[in-house]
Amino acid sequence: MQAIVMLLFIATDATDPAARQEMQRLEGSWKVVAMETKGKPLPAKDVPLQRVVFAAKRPAGDAEKGAEVFTYTLDAAKSPAALTARSAEPGNKKAMAGVYKFRDGDTLALCLGRDGQAAPRDFKTDAGGDAVLLELKREKK
Repeated sequence: MQAIVMLLFIATDATDPAARQEMQRLEGSWKVVAMETKGKPLPAKDVPLQRVVFAAKRPAGDAEKGAEVFTYTLDAAKSPAALTARSAEPGNKKAMAGVYKFRDGDTLALCLGRDGQAAPRDFKTDAGGDAVLLELKREKK
């Protein structure tokens, strides 16, 4: 039986209208369609994530049950646009930094360094690195 893992990203408040607009583009539920690490794509059966959820604020009720919750900050002015995600669990300071870009509106590429690693600057992984490249497809409501 394949486990379903969901990551929930909660945005930090943004006062800049352009930043708010970029956060709105990220909001919603995304299905993980591909994952690459160590320079090689993972077979679909080995991908540990099924869904990623970006939300402006913590949902009420059971919406985050079984989810690993992160807060995030964006820097859409960088090229490529940058994202830093931090674990929202009390006492857990785990952080991942990386880059993201939208493709065709409903597809999102996200490349993150693991906790404590340097943020990737492009959308690739290599055999000696710890970056993770994800391709996400927006889920329909």
